[in-house]
Amino acid sequence: MALVFGLDIGVASIGWAAIDDTQEITPLIGLGSRIFVAAEVPKTGESLAKPRREARGMRRRIRRRAHRMARIRRLFYRVGLINDVVPEVLSEITADDLTPWLLRADGLERKLNQRDWARVLLHIAKHRGFKSNRKSEAGDKEGGKLLQGVTGNAKLLHEKNYRTIGEMVWKDEKFAQHKRNKGGDYSHTVARDDLLLEIKALFEAQRGLGNAFASTGFEEDYTNIFASQRPVDDGEIADMVGFCTFEPDEKRAAKATYSAERFVLLSRLNNLMLIEAGERRALDAAQRKTIETMAYKLTKVKYSQIRTALDLSASVRFNLVQYKSGEIDKSEDAAFAELKAYHQLRGVVTKACGELAWGNLTSQPDKLDAIATALTWYKSDDKIREMLAPEQLEPALLESVLALSFDKAVALSLKALRNINPFLAQGLRYDEACTAAGYDHSAPTEAQPQQFLPYIPTDEVRNPVVLRALTQARKVINAMIRRYGSPTQINIELSRELSQPYSERKDIEGKQKEFQAEKERTVKQFNGTFGRDPRGDEFTKFRLWREYNYCAYSGVYLEPARLLEEGYAEIDHILPYSRSMDDSLKNKVLCTSKANRDKGNKTPYEYLNGASASQQWHDYKVRIETHNAFRQSKRNRLLRVDFDEKAEQEFRERNLNDTRYISRFLAGVFKA
Repeated sequence: MALVFGLDIGVASIGWAAIDDTQEITPLIGLGSRIFVAAEVPKTGESLAKPRREARGMRRRIRRRAHRMARIRRLFYRVGLINDVVPEVLSEITADDLTPWLLRADGLERKLNQRDWARVLLHIAKHRGFKSNRKSEAGDKEGGKLLQGVTGNAKLLHEKNYRTIGEMVWKDEKFAQHKRNKGGDYSHTVARDDLLLEIKALFEAQRGLGNAFASTGFEEDYTNIFASQRPVDDGEIADMVGFCTFEPDEKRAAKATYSAERFVLLSRLNNLMLIEAGERRALDAAQRKTIETMAYKLTKVKYSQIRTALDLSASVRFNLVQYKSGEIDKSEDAAFAELKAYHQLRGVVTKACGELAWGNLTSQPDKLDAIATALTWYKSDDKIREMLAPEQLEPALLESVLALSFDKAVALSLKALRNINPFLAQGLRYDEACTAAGYDHSAPTEAQPQQFLPYIPTDEVRNPVVLRALTQARKVINAMIRRYGSPTQINIELSRELSQPYSERKDIEGKQKEFQAEKERTVKQFNGTFGRDPRGDEFTKFRLWREYNYCAYSGVYLEPARLLEEGYAEIDHILPYSRSMDDSLKNKVLCTSKANRDKGNKTPYEYLNGASASQQWHDYKVRIETHNAFRQSKRNRLLRVDFDEKAEQEFRERNLNDTRYISRFLAGVFKA
């Protein structure tokens, strides 16, 4: 028996089947599906772990604050300010006690007794104010609100000549209703540095007023505890980064690096084709250079801008654009390229240091890579300064880039990217560029075979949605092995949802709902025409007839009442399935049975003798070009001219192979 497993893996379900490939009549052994909850909040796409993570963070902050307060109480006991390490007398408020805010203001003018002085210092230590570790936090939604509150209060402190934060909060009308932030309002946030200045001012005032517990030594010890903080960034994120697909000892590159963004740009340039009269042609060197220059000059390059820059005729279409009709429309307003990190860096550097400094920096791609890497993996300004010290950047330039923060990684390391990019720049496809650089992009990983699949390594898969889908797939495979035995082959259909962010998956979901509504309308119309629901491929046949009421090749009108008549109309693959392996709806049309037989294993161009500019091809071409119901992707197939052996191979590879990281990773696990 040749046991074969098949899986269709999505973000919330897995379909499976097992067959005996040696049996021709009844090869199916079993099939089923496993439904599970996707690892995200349905309405927002946020991780299900977010509430636990936030609660854990809150517990950590409370624990650290309690530890800090305990250290301060022990300090008070050590210097004799209090008589007990756990001074209940400080927490018991009487009617005669003044509010700590008033005591903080009064402490600048009069000597405080031991109890009041201890209450003031504990009050300040309990809420230490906001300390920003990154300049880039100003651009963050919540961090921006905090910084806005800090800036506003620092301005108020200066403009009204308040000596300390405590004096301002006690006296200013802004704080009359409440002293702290409430309900997401951060307008009462103060800076930790301003609180440090208040501590200094209070100790100096109390020493001048003869307070025996305001020595410089006590002040220094108290300030050290108050300002103590665990290192914000110790390189944990950098340690979590996975390793390169081609260079196993090299970490993956940050997505924002110059080399990574250039890799994406060159790959898209190599995939961009111009389509005219059914012929597809790649960009020439001059056209590639024009678009590349635009990408580094403009923050976003649209297809419409490319059309203008290349002076393309109105009959030319782009293969990467999903046209809603045959005409040029707003679809070409979509972005072809966006070098986001490059232009963000350009913006802050030119603003702080000028165009000349930016020009010098762009002549050193390695430095751009180093800057983006540091801004991605490290989250404190001090750590970033440390990591960029070897680059010997000008101080003003270094400070300017600290306003930015990036995230995410690509599958390849900087070493691999720098090896591959020169070949991509020559116009080679990705697989060709990999080969030229000495890499095999389709090479399997070597591992020892074993009966059951191992646990999915969580340190290599950071996306919780993908991780849950993979762990569920592992459970299904192992359960199938227990029931049927080890397979000789596993076929995987991997949902594109797994590699797409939440926003794109929501767009797909919207389109699926539109399709479902259209399907219901089509079924209803079919029922009205034939008096029953469609069976088998009747739905597809009727849908194709609604798209175009004529035989695609002969132009003969197809009578709706005869569509189900055997030998009248048939579904045909525009580009023969055996040559393209494309079974999608955009590669299907309706035609007469005779035209289908006559066309055989040819393309429309070959069947209608387009190479000789026959009248049949001319008439056919006019019909196809003037029928607006055809989407551009289908029109491209109907008018395709160049479908030689090389084109066939590329088409088959595109439809059969999925070389994205997640597919290769999953295949590697199954082969292990």
